[in-house]
Amino acid sequence: MIYSTELLKESNLEIIHSSMSIYIDSIQKFTSLLDIIEPLRQICSSEEKTVVVFDEFPYLVNTCKDAPSIIQNFIDMHLTDLNVMLILCGSSISTMKKELEGYDKPLYGRFDSKFELKPISLKNCKEFHANMNDLDIIKVYLTVGGIPLYHKRMNESSYERNVLKNFSGDFGSLSEEANSIIQREFTPYESHSKIISIVAHGSTRLKEIAEKTGLSPAICSKYLGNLEYIGLVETIKPMGNSPKHPIYKIKDNLIRFHQNVIQQNLALFNKSERQVFTTVEPRINSLLGLVFEDLCTEFIEEKYICKEIGKWWGRVGDADSDIDIVATVVENDNEVTYYCECKFTKEKVGFEVYNKLVNRSKYVKGFSNCKFMIFSTGGFESTLIEHSQYGDLVLVDMDELLN
Repeated sequence: MIYSTELLKESNLEIIHSSMSIYIDSIQKFTSLLDIIEPLRQICSSEEKTVVVFDEFPYLVNTCKDAPSIIQNFIDMHLTDLNVMLILCGSSISTMKKELEGYDKPLYGRFDSKFELKPISLKNCKEFHANMNDLDIIKVYLTVGGIPLYHKRMNESSYERNVLKNFSGDFGSLSEEANSIIQREFTPYESHSKIISIVAHGSTRLKEIAEKTGLSPAICSKYLGNLEYIGLVETIKPMGNSPKHPIYKIKDNLIRFHQNVIQQNLALFNKSERQVFTTVEPRINSLLGLVFEDLCTEFIEEKYICKEIGKWWGRVGDADSDIDIVATVVENDNEVTYYCECKFTKEKVGFEVYNKLVNRSKYVKGFSNCKFMIFSTGGFESTLIEHSQYGDLVLVDMDELLN
């Protein structure tokens, strides 16, 4: 394992030298990254398979600009003759993609396999929180997403205590993480950060985002593309007869929570007082209600063969309206389109919600063989549960989401 850090080139060379000294005695001090090639070849010359891992490769690239070319040389000159598996890994997605997928980069085409580790599911995240109730587990997931490290830090017994511990005061580690994600991924930082803030606060169309950032639409579109490329922003797919212009939203849960809750209440969170949570709880619940739609989308994508999924918006009578999720799936070898309502609530959902969903669905064009699906963290009234037995309505409660 060869580790890299954000330190200076000389410090990285010392760390690499220390790692390799375990396997070869009396290695001379490295003065450049080229000096590692021969000792590395010696280490890898064993008949037994050797695994060489460059951890946090983006840090190495930032401090040693010739690192990709040197590793390319090692691959081309030595790797085919050695029983070696070479692994490069790193937490900066943009740098990894650029260095390994760029046609003009030395390492392009040099690796047989590339893996992007995705966030884990809600069901897996539940394993981190044995001492927490189900609703608080869902709240934690909606707040920080599926990154295991974040869940490891959210190790208090309640959602409130986790928010206070990880986002308030001088030791709010997850607040710092939200800022550092953007800093380590994007240049210029200021423009990308401003776009994220604007989208997080409700500006969803390119023209509006460009106007508020002061960027040209072309540059703004490019930066939005960068943010989409690594999964911080996504476009909502318009379904049916929705307007076909792209709508942007924040995809990363931690970034969204930081922008909509923490950044709007910095003075409160910096005090690290318990009354902070009571003050911001309505804003948190409002945000989590929106993020809950993404969790319901994940559920549909996991449960069904999903051909197309997005959202419908348009006019219902004289008012603007929308349907949270519209999904065309394969069910029992048939194509079915589900109109879905997502309720993040403590109250049981009844016929009022169902009837509104049915009414809105009448304004959606382009689909046949349609059914309905309602998600509710508060459960359902008995009369609606009875109605769901007839087959055109699927009810998904908190237990099913978690299990």
